[in-house]
Amino acid sequence: HETSYRDNASALWPRALAITPSNLKARLAVAAADYQNGGASQALAVLADGVRYDRDSSKLWMARASILTQIHSTDQAKEAYLKVMQVTEPAAGQSVPPGVPTHLRAAAAYQLSLLAASAGEFAEGERDARVALGLNNEGTGFHAALARNLRGEGHVGEARREDEAELRLRIAEQRRETDMNR
Repeated sequence: HETSYRDNASALWPRALAITPSNLKARLAVAAADYQNGGASQALAVLADGVRYDRDSSKLWMARASILTQIHSTDQAKEAYLKVMQVTEPAAGQSVPPGVPTHLRAAAAYQLSLLAASAGEFAEGERDARVALGLNNEGTGFHAALARNLRGEGHVGEARREDEAELRLRIAEQRRETDMNR
C-alpha cells in the first residue's frame, strides 16, 4: 500500500504543476523528486521556472540554494542564499515576521557563514553567523559556525565559548529527544 501511495503521489505532483504552474507546493515537490532521482539540473530548472511566477519566494530560493550547495556550485549557492536574505529583509524598523521567514532567513545566514568560512572570509562569516544567532539563538550548528569563523579570525577564547554553547544546545536537544522517546 505504501509503495502504491508513493507512486501515486509522485505522479500527482507533476500533474498538479502542469495544471497550476504557480502552485508552490507542487513545484517544490517536483523539484525535490527530480533531485532525489539524480536530476539536479532538472530540479534547478523546475525551481528557476517557478521564479517566473513568484520571484520573491523565499522557499523557492532556499530550495535552489540547498541543491546548489549539495552539488558544490558554491558561487551560485551564495547568490541564492543572498536572495533569501533579500526577500526576507524586514521593512525599516521592523523585525522579520515569525515562522517561515525567520526560519529561512536564519538558515540562509547560517549557510552563508559556512560558505564564507570555507572561503577564508572569516569576518563575513562571523557577521552572517551572528545574524543567524540573532534570529535563532538555539539553531543547531549556529554557535559552531560562529566559533569556526572566530577561530579563523584568531579569537580563540570567544570561539571556545561558542563551541561550549553549541555543545550545551546539542546535549539539551539529545535529552529532549530521549525524553520524547520514553
